Amino acid sequence: MVYGLRRFLLSIGFAIAVTGTIIRPASAQNYTPNVEWIDFSDDQPSFGSGGDTVDELIAMMEFMQKNSQRNNRAEVDFSEQLDDLDGLQQMMELMRIISQHNNDGERDVPKRPDPMPLRPDPVPHQPETRPQPTAPRNNASQYGNIVRSATWIRTESGSGSGTLVHFDERLVLTNYHVVGNSQFVKVNFAEFDGNRVISDIDHYTSKARTITGEVIAKVAGRDLAVVRLESVPQGARSMPFANESVQPGDDVCLVGNGGAVNALFGYTDGKVRAVNRQPLTYENGQQVNAVVVTSSMPINPGDSGAAIVNTRGELVGINMCYTKDAQLISRGTEVSEIRRFFSGN
Repeated sequence: MVYGLRRFLLSIGFAIAVTGTIIRPASAQNYTPNVEWIDFSDDQPSFGSGGDTVDELIAMMEFMQKNSQRNNRAEVDFSEQLDDLDGLQQMMELMRIISQHNNDGERDVPKRPDPMPLRPDPVPHQPETRPQPTAPRNNASQYGNIVRSATWIRTESGSGSGTLVHFDERLVLTNYHVVGNSQFVKVNFAEFDGNRVISDIDHYTSKARTITGEVIAKVAGRDLAVVRLESVPQGARSMPFANESVQPGDDVCLVGNGGAVNALFGYTDGKVRAVNRQPLTYENGQQVNAVVVTSSMPINPGDSGAAIVNTRGELVGINMCYTKDAQLISRGTEVSEIRRFFSGN
């Protein structure tokens, strides 16, 4: 009996030594072994001479565990394989599994991660970032889009510019002072010779298709007027209104019919100087009090009524006047005033 118990305990000790840990079966979670651990800090102890006692066997198991060179071996959870066994059967099955596991040969054990540092690593040096240069605006491409909305408007007393703002309703937006007291006006859209815009005035007065338009709304205080056309040519495009106003420094442009250039559908551009409400008085006595876009675009008589356009091709104002005794100061009714005008406010 003692011999059998010794072999059993020696087997348990061998299992503990080769695994480096005591694995408790799932059914023995509340079991605490009553074992007094012995300090073997000196050389190998003497277990007595032939004393086959249980205490000596336990001491031998502890020594084997302490001096095992495989203590760092990864722990293996065999609890799931022992759930259906109890007591001595679990111990026997555990020894069989451990023996089979050890005979499989050495396996690579993942290296345990290093402990977290007490302080985080310093933030890596970030290279200085510089704003990327903005790609230059393609003025020719922008002109090609704007010119398909631009019109030349003629009355009995003069001429100016206008912009198609609604294709289906055939509406052209211009200045009050361009249409004046006229009820009907003549309107021309740009025509092309291949890809080139025809700018000769004689072409539009003698050969080009001229459309009649009726002035259906106007307001002097904002210097705005709307003309409804009899028809709109194929290829014309209506220009959308911007959702928000421009800001000082923004790029703007227009396509108009400045008489001093002696050519129609000419292009000019500049930068926004200011956006604010301004009271103005024209030479003809017309009083204007509206939110105005002031820019550095050089304009001439005949450019009145042309759309002031942002870099997205949206209408942000309608050009109306310039200052003779100042350089590069032109003004136009701002888009918020235009929206209120169309809403009847």
